[in-house]
Amino acid sequence: MIDIFKTPAEVAKQIGRLAREKRLAKNLSQETLSKHSQVSLGTLKKFEQTGKISLESLLKIALALDALDDFLKVFQLQETYP
Repeated sequence: MIDIFKTPAEVAKQIGRLAREKRLAKNLSQETLSKHSQVSLGTLKKFEQTGKISLESLLKIALALDALDDFLKVFQLQETYP
């Protein structure tokens, strides 16, 4: 769960750490994920350390980690019931 009092920079760093954990859980090296996602190794390393990355590269990594569908939920309207 993301703490609502975190800054966007802190959330980005946390996303980078979570992506690293997911990569490791799938037994993928950074080099392998870089090849599968078509994101440069330098960009991937920077992302995992700092959370800084372009949206397009983030989505490519998410696709390679089978997590792309999660991004569709970010801005999805939630139905409210009376």
